[in-house]
Amino acid sequence: MKRLAAILFFALTLAARAHIGSPNVFFDGKVGDYPVRVIIRPPIVVPGVAEISIRVTGDGVRSVNALPVFWNTGKKGSPPPDEARLIRGETNLYTASLWLMRSGAYSVEVAIDGAHGSGKLNVPVDAVATNTRGMSRPYAAMLIALGLLLFAAAVRLVGAVFGQSLIPPGEAVGNAQRWRGRIAMALAVLLFAAALYGGRYWWKVEERVYRESVLFHPTDFSAAVSERTNQAVLDLFAYDPETAAWDKHWTPLMPDHGKLMHLFLVREPDGEVFAHLHPVVRNLNGVTVNPPALAEGKYTAYGFQTALPPLPAGRYQVYADVTHETGLAETLAGVAELPAPSAKMLQFWSSNTMNDICGGDISQLARGVFPLPPDPDDSWHIDMATNKPAQINGANRSALVSGGWKMTWLTPGELTENREAPLRFQLTDTNGAPVLVEPYMGMSGHAVVRKNDGTVFAHIHPSGTFSMAAQEYFSRNEQGGRMKPGSNASLVVEAPAADHAHTNSAGTISEVSFPYAFPNAGAYRLWVQLKSGGRVYTGAFDVEVKAAR
Repeated sequence: MKRLAAILFFALTLAARAHIGSPNVFFDGKVGDYPVRVIIRPPIVVPGVAEISIRVTGDGVRSVNALPVFWNTGKKGSPPPDEARLIRGETNLYTASLWLMRSGAYSVEVAIDGAHGSGKLNVPVDAVATNTRGMSRPYAAMLIALGLLLFAAAVRLVGAVFGQSLIPPGEAVGNAQRWRGRIAMALAVLLFAAALYGGRYWWKVEERVYRESVLFHPTDFSAAVSERTNQAVLDLFAYDPETAAWDKHWTPLMPDHGKLMHLFLVREPDGEVFAHLHPVVRNLNGVTVNPPALAEGKYTAYGFQTALPPLPAGRYQVYADVTHETGLAETLAGVAELPAPSAKMLQFWSSNTMNDICGGDISQLARGVFPLPPDPDDSWHIDMATNKPAQINGANRSALVSGGWKMTWLTPGELTENREAPLRFQLTDTNGAPVLVEPYMGMSGHAVVRKNDGTVFAHIHPSGTFSMAAQEYFSRNEQGGRMKPGSNASLVVEAPAADHAHTNSAGTISEVSFPYAFPNAGAYRLWVQLKSGGRVYTGAFDVEVKAAR
């Protein structure tokens, strides 16, 4: 095997990683017979308080409750549910504050009772500490002043105890008492200083343990391109040091929409090439790996690989969405240098649109041509002169690759950071008439939001920003489903078939909406994928998000 590129590492800063995957959780759907939109804003420190808002459409609501359930404790280990209060001046918007006491995956059970009956629904949320809270300078100065005052008062008190307090009433203070008090104060200064030093040392140890074991760090992730016969393959590795704490410990994965990993490639710096791929677990036996620490056993490596479509050469940002068997969802990030596709690859795809879904028929044909066939649900998009991204809020239509169809972003309006703004899209034919959208991997649409500087990335669905696999996991726990044990078998989720209803729930519709709020101001690009007539159409849109006033 000839290496075309060495493994490249990409380590995001904590500030950047805080928004990878989406800082807040959005859900749009139904709780029983009540249409709801739920927004959960997790805390940046754990333990911490998560804020949840629940907008209920309809009347007759008597109560709205929210209950956070930790992944391995269940309801028996959970506190009583919190009652969501109606916000003053609103008729259907409820809010509550939820304590998340441990780092890991939670499910917030939203329960509604009213005239139309009762209903419950689980909304997954990851509780991870992404930062530490700083102390303002005025507050720090005040504490230092009070501490010095307390220190001086304690020393003076010791001097009084061992000096003046030993003199009988009415007797004058002598030199012996004065010196005894001074010696006691000197010893007290040394003792209290040693106590302060010990406290400072203890605090430093606790802070280091917190940063290493509690504060969230992204899993190290690397990508390497290898050349097979007329085909480039992307090899992916996720690895963690053996001494890492639980939040960096890699656990087996469970499938989301039938895939263990959803991989996204974005070419830099122009963003003109986009791919949505689905790697499979690779066998590491007999494979040469880099860095050497992997081969030496210092790290535990987990490998995936995917066939690369005919993408142009260049440097690509790599994002991988995975859901651990604990219900914790994570977006890994890395970079890779992709070579130009081979002549055989270009020839094979010349009769098929290169900006299209792979499709089952094409995947079968590829099995007889290339060593690693692509996934039938792989899709990609390359900007051409005729389908450049639409500029919002100017023209809001993205020309598509095939047949003169267009994708329209319906009335986007002005977008402001941290302000809820449902993203509504529609496919139209050459006559401008809306066409029906069919399910793509069980959902009526997929959207990827990325800030141009790379600090924000989110893969969202019409139901929200959370992992559907995590939601299934918590529902399965309530219904008695279980994971198959074993390192390889645990990659497969065993549950009743009804638990996978979301993969068949999407029908044919003419408009798709994604609940979202852009986390901060700046320039973004969106790729929206809608399927119709067995083909996936990818629309690209550029938008400037305004700062909140």
